[in-house]
Amino acid sequence: MRFMPTRYPCSFKTRFGIFQLWATSQGLYSLEFGRLGRRKESSLAPHRIRKLLKRGAREIRSYLYGRKPAFDSLPVDWAGYGAFERGVLKALRKIQWGQTSTYKNLAVHAGKPRTQRYVGRILHLNRLPLILPCHRIVLKAGGLGGFSKGLGWKRRLLKLEGARVDTKLR
Repeated sequence: MRFMPTRYPCSFKTRFGIFQLWATSQGLYSLEFGRLGRRKESSLAPHRIRKLLKRGAREIRSYLYGRKPAFDSLPVDWAGYGAFERGVLKALRKIQWGQTSTYKNLAVHAGKPRTQRYVGRILHLNRLPLILPCHRIVLKAGGLGGFSKGLGWKRRLLKLEGARVDTKLR
């Protein structure tokens, strides 16, 4: 049986509703937003993890007000991701504020150029949207592609960053 570190939650209000960030002793684990049920808090989290959660919440709020965040300085818990998946998500993390890339380009940067469909699947299962900015990946032929939180969120986030996207398709 594999050991799974304890995950600690932190719920916080943003201009777009309630967000919930989770962390482990290794780093940020997941981010949930959109239609959330009950808010969860953990006063049992060690001080270091509470500090990380507060810092993450502060960066997310800043991002949602249109300020460039320092997401790349936040540690991430990569547990559960295979080597290629981590490679894709680490390459994704390098896409700058206001920039977009394609599934194909991300596959090339991750070292397997013919895996763009698999890259799409990895992005769909991304536990840390915004921090690992899967909303910045668009279709090569033009159009938004997909986003695990819905195309409304993807449009909103790209607009917030000032990214230009051809949305004629899809």
